[in-house]
Amino acid sequence: MRRGILTLLMIALSMAAAAALAQPNQQTDGLSRLNFRGAEDQFGLGVDSVAGIEGVEFIGGYGEDTDNFRLAMQWPLFVRPIKSWTASFSLLANYSILDYEVESANREGKLRDAGLTPTVTFRSHKKCGFRPFVEMGVGFHYLSDKQVGPKDFSTRFQFGDHIGLGVEFGKRYSYKLAYQFQHLSNAGIAAPNPGINFHLLSMGFKLQK
Repeated sequence: MRRGILTLLMIALSMAAAAALAQPNQQTDGLSRLNFRGAEDQFGLGVDSVAGIEGVEFIGGYGEDTDNFRLAMQWPLFVRPIKSWTASFSLLANYSILDYEVESANREGKLRDAGLTPTVTFRSHKKCGFRPFVEMGVGFHYLSDKQVGPKDFSTRFQFGDHIGLGVEFGKRYSYKLAYQFQHLSNAGIAAPNPGINFHLLSMGFKLQK
């Protein structure tokens, strides 16, 4: 069950090595209100996309006896410059497989998670071969079962909030590598509400024609 996470870590190391070889990206200095279309050339934030999807992410991690493997797609909404940073607002849709094993209870299983999360990403205007960013979001999740690892949830509907730190690199900053911390719970709408936390590694790329 841990083999998938080790594979993700190996991929992450390869992407980090590629970041060291990335070339600087040329950017423009003007800071006015922008949408994603206008921000493409100025900040390297957008690229020609497929079906409106800006990027795809492969995410894997672990939390409280539960592995989390996730595919996520991102749709851009709008962009606002904030001093030396740019705030990018987007919608993130994800499909996850949660794989758990509880040795003390001699129990294992899998469940599915479908989620939709409005997200804001703060990107630095720093001119170099990579660009740091901070990401956060709060959204909605629906689980295929109320049993999540060692915990029994009262509802399949859950709220999910996350915060992440990472870097973008490569041509037009088309690749990203990030760490995310995620919390799932029903915000107290029903009991029990034990909640569960995940530590996640995210690797993504922008779709280009």
